[in-house]
Amino acid sequence: MTIPLSVRSPLSGTVVNLTQVPDPIFAMGTVGAGVAVIPDPGVEVVHITSPVDGLITRIMPHLFVVQPRSDVSLLVHLGVDTARLRGQGFDAKLSENSAVKQGQVVCSYAPKEIGRMGFDPIVMVVAMQHPQQLLEDVMIAGEPCEQGDRLYSL
Repeated sequence: MTIPLSVRSPLSGTVVNLTQVPDPIFAMGTVGAGVAVIPDPGVEVVHITSPVDGLITRIMPHLFVVQPRSDVSLLVHLGVDTARLRGQGFDAKLSENSAVKQGQVVCSYAPKEIGRMGFDPIVMVVAMQHPQQLLEDVMIAGEPCEQGDRLYSL
């Protein structure tokens, strides 16, 4: 039996269901199960931390994947359609194959700047290829969260 994995919020903000994300790939659960966090308003730069201890298996300016164990990969995706920005407004601090601790800064981004350019700065925290029913203790949508608060367990 595996020990439950506690997935922590990579930023402070307001929790929303993935179904509310304005991107059908995330909203329909195609990528996997999880929640999203709307960054606190008025913050120019947000330092995004790892939601778990693990290995960074992929990193791009607007996303990273951390693998806490062989059967789980967590995607942290910063904003909707932000790949089109080609890195503008983002700053990765680590590289692929880096070991990371929960709470360690992985990257930063500028949600207000991204919003001014017409992109939604919402952050998705998704257990890739996991169905929603495997998530436990999911934080309630509409609730505020602080960086490091438990979003869900699996």
